[in-house]
Amino acid sequence: MDIQESKIALVKTILNIDNIEIIEKITDFINDEFGNDLKSNISSDHNEETEKGIETIIRMVGEFK
Repeated sequence: MDIQESKIALVKTILNIDNIEIIEKITDFINDEFGNDLKSNISSDHNEETEKGIETIIRMVGEFK
């Protein structure tokens, strides 16, 4: 499995989690691991890709409801 497939599988798994405590733990883990570096390392090109990704995730969440 390549990195993109792994990312998609991870997002799908997270979207299926209904337990807020688990979501908070995942969020805390990401913040602890990357902190502000994650946001500051995103270039403007990546920012556009990130926005598209967020829009896709929002559409996917809508489909699960």
